[in-house]
Amino acid sequence: MQQPLVSILMPVHNAAPYLRASIESVSAQSYANWELIVVDDHSDDTSLSVAQEFTSEPRITVLAGSNHGASACRNQAFLASKGDFVKFLDADDILSETHIEQQVPAVIENPMQVACSAWTRFEHAIPDRAILTPDSSWRTLEPLDW
Repeated sequence: MQQPLVSILMPVHNAAPYLRASIESVSAQSYANWELIVVDDHSDDTSLSVAQEFTSEPRITVLAGSNHGASACRNQAFLASKGDFVKFLDADDILSETHIEQQVPAVIENPMQVACSAWTRFEHAIPDRAILTPDSSWRTLEPLDW
């Protein structure tokens, strides 16, 4: 059975210091059937050129945005996506190697509209100094909870 395609949508604006690690975390996924759509929102730094370094990977697409903000970039990426599932990833975030591999079966087994997962902060953007703490983020939310 073919794995569902996961479209990972990444808006980018002046994120050059973090972008390479974020894209590399997607490339390192143990789950193989993904596409990454990066939309650069008219960055003033080298974000666009950093993202373009990865375009030799056929699953990665880099688009130029129109300086209308992260939501417009997400919408542009969504319109270009082909996936069965959509995952939003900010340009300064990284995924654990098995993140998508673990999340897709959970969504399939428990059909839901939205899935989320635990997160952590890095001290001075150094992933080795991250402290992961369990979080009860897998739960059904009532409309007023969010």
